[in-house]
Amino acid sequence: MIKLEVLNAVRGEAKIFIEEEKEEERVKLAEQVQKMIKSGHAVFLCESGVASSGAESKKTTYRIQDYDPKTNEWIVRLKAKKQKRQPAKSSSAIAVAPSAGG
Repeated sequence: MIKLEVLNAVRGEAKIFIEEEKEEERVKLAEQVQKMIKSGHAVFLCESGVASSGAESKKTTYRIQDYDPKTNEWIVRLKAKKQKRQPAKSSSAIAVAPSAGG
């Protein structure tokens, strides 16, 4: 399951959950993500690392540029204008509207 939280100062918080096995839901997610990015939302992929001791370590955050519904991958921006593909399976992303500080 993929989770996308949307923070908006006007409408409040919304959560979108999709079943990643269903291609039509992945296509709808891609359309929604593209629409949000075009309207000025900042969309981030948040990953939690796990230390060798089993404790949660620091989180890594990537700025999402797009979502590929065919491969079920986030396309994220790295430093120096490079891109990377991250598996979207069981991921959590946050979209912040421009009116909410995004």
